Amino acid sequence: MFEIRYNHIPMKIPVHVWKSLFIAFLIQLCAVHSASAQYNIRIESKLWKDSTVILGSYLGENMLVTDSAKFNQSGVVTFKADTLLPQGMYTIYFPDKTYFDLLIGKDQSMKIEVRSRDLTKDVEISGSEESEAFSNYQKFMVDMQTNRKAIIDHYQPYIKNPDSLALARQKMTRMNEEVEHHWQKELEAHPQTFYAVVIKTLIPVKTPPANLPPSPKKDSLLRAYNYNYITRHYFDNTPLNDFRLWRTPFHQKKITGYLSNNLIPVPDSIIPHALRLVEMSKSDPQSFRHTASTVLNFAVKSDIMGMESLSVAVAKKFYLSGDAFWADSTLLAKLADLVVREEPSLLGKKAHDLVLEDWEAGYKSLYQEKAPYTILVFWEPGCSHCKETIPKLYTEVWNKYKSKGLAVFAVYTQLDKEDWKSFILDHELFEWTHVYDQHNRSNFRYYYNITVTPKIYLLDADKKIIGKNIGVENLDKMLDRLYLYGKLY
Repeated sequence: MFEIRYNHIPMKIPVHVWKSLFIAFLIQLCAVHSASAQYNIRIESKLWKDSTVILGSYLGENMLVTDSAKFNQSGVVTFKADTLLPQGMYTIYFPDKTYFDLLIGKDQSMKIEVRSRDLTKDVEISGSEESEAFSNYQKFMVDMQTNRKAIIDHYQPYIKNPDSLALARQKMTRMNEEVEHHWQKELEAHPQTFYAVVIKTLIPVKTPPANLPPSPKKDSLLRAYNYNYITRHYFDNTPLNDFRLWRTPFHQKKITGYLSNNLIPVPDSIIPHALRLVEMSKSDPQSFRHTASTVLNFAVKSDIMGMESLSVAVAKKFYLSGDAFWADSTLLAKLADLVVREEPSLLGKKAHDLVLEDWEAGYKSLYQEKAPYTILVFWEPGCSHCKETIPKLYTEVWNKYKSKGLAVFAVYTQLDKEDWKSFILDHELFEWTHVYDQHNRSNFRYYYNITVTPKIYLLDADKKIIGKNIGVENLDKMLDRLYLYGKLY
């Protein structure tokens, strides 16, 4: 093929020339292949004519419009372009608001026949191995769910009968085994495909048998073993550095569900696992970006007490360190401000000592409060929430626990001494330590992030912060558990 003729006499080409020509051929071949790389999705259906259908895509929990086209009078519509779509999960959205999910892998030329509006059964895909396999998998799982429901409905009236219950469990176990066998069969039939990656992520991690020594606490040890194994290996089947998974509707939910439901809801438990997830995604820039953003947003929006600690940890480790290539100056400034505001009073830190003046011109120190637990509350009488919260704190918490050893260090955040004193006397808030910062020297707003009132902290005997931003009702529950068990979890 590369023989060069001169005057019809074959010439011998040097090896280095052969190599150059071969490389040039490969480049040309790749260019031709790249030019032919395209997606072509033909949909045929008699149900919709002369109406628009949408090709949508997923990005985390968001759905985006990728393309749109119109059925012709023959019931045919085609999505196509001279480029490939990013591999991931897509959705075909019809005019009557029905839709079905479509997995798109390497081969993106296919025909889809829609025979009825039952999109769980009457959709046939041909021409693309991965898309067809995923469609068949969806049908299989719909059948399994139908069978499961039939078993539940059949045995529900006999739920109190041990024999019936055992039989129902046997059938459920066989069905689960059938699903597991199907997973393995699909993985073997479609290796090295995005479809196989998706199937594997759906397979839950199993805990191996525990080899525990005999112990009267065997049950609690087994629970701890199972918890530690699952939390550590939860993502063994999920490559967190594969960005294609972010183009599915379940990957982001799996991450937030793990943080919300699979970990003990305290910062000390959540933070190391959350940071590890981000680290595991770091080898792929876009996976890293979306994983870090998801964890940060989870921390900021979480109702779990003390999750400011996770916000600070993520901000410092990934954003303010310079690793977050996507973060602009505005976001970085906000995160730097968050760290400055939250870090001094994070859960688990020792509370900063406050030496403040009482209304008789004496000085009181927070560290001088000697009690198993100390409530540190910042308030002002002009605040509508304070008018409701402070009296309730006295009647519903202080009166209930003061005999068990409880101190209250109440910091008035303003300067009007008479308003402050009148409120205390009117509501008989006696036995508390009441103080204020008449000369603005203590910087308490910085140390305790006081931007609104009331704000309540709970400290242990060593003045470590064990609760913050607590309402009266939750404070009551916390103290009840602490006095009963000596710990919150």
